[in-house]
Amino acid sequence: MYTEAYGIEYNPQFWGQDAKVLKKSLEKYGPFETLCAMKNAFNEPMVPPITVTYFCKAIEKWLPDHDPKLEWYARTVGDDKIKFLWREYVLTANRWFPNQESTERASNIKTYMEKWVAKQYRKETWRVPKE
Repeated sequence: MYTEAYGIEYNPQFWGQDAKVLKKSLEKYGPFETLCAMKNAFNEPMVPPITVTYFCKAIEKWLPDHDPKLEWYARTVGDDKIKFLWREYVLTANRWFPNQESTERASNIKTYMEKWVAKQYRKETWRVPKE
């Protein structure tokens, strides 16, 4: 993600410190929250590029507002239809004065996407072959 965002390879000054703060972040927020926050952070134009230590100290700024697992799969694995549904879900779930129709629509989209994510997760899960 870092190379895609900034066009340069990440070169940490202190591997141990970066690993320590990243581990704390993963333990506190979980893998999907941390990954979505990284994607959000790298999408912001910053000069100079952010470091892992800075990212972990300011992670609350980039945490996702909705289900991070759905967001991660929609943004990374999803095709155009799934990405469109994700954007529609975010827009309908964030309405200021939601009516019954938009609440039901958001609920239906979330249910559909949860089923889609479960299917994607089954594809990615490594299983031991039966002998």
